[in-house]
Amino acid sequence: MDVKSIIKKKGYTLDWVAQELGITRVTLSQNLSRNPTVNTLQKIAEVLEVSVGELLGAPIMQSE
Repeated sequence: MDVKSIIKKKGYTLDWVAQELGITRVTLSQNLSRNPTVNTLQKIAEVLEVSVGELLGAPIMQSE
């Protein structure tokens, strides 16, 4: 899972993402270090405006 690098690439911080999710940075970090649920991944993906697949390291498909 490549969530932290996506957060950094988009210019966000863990603190900001956690705030958008309504949780603490510690809770977000704990979720990411364990096996987050699909629901948690979906919420993170929505905040970052990416797909869950991208969070999991799937190649990004470019639309033509």
